[in-house]
Amino acid sequence: MHLAQKSDSLADFKIKINLDKPTEYNIFTDDYPLNYENINAEKNWIVLGGKKQKPSSWKFVPFR
Repeated sequence: MHLAQKSDSLADFKIKINLDKPTEYNIFTDDYPLNYENINAEKNWIVLGGKKQKPSSWKFVPFR
């Protein structure tokens, strides 16, 4: 398991535009992608992937 480097008690995340879908983003910490995994129909997990693993795409949805 990789733990992100901490800066002032917070992990540093980099958000990059997904070049394949410009309305979506990829999120990284220390070059490890922040991914989601579907365990089954009832459970999803957010995990740090491997450095060579394809990153999951994320959308930012405004809410009030």
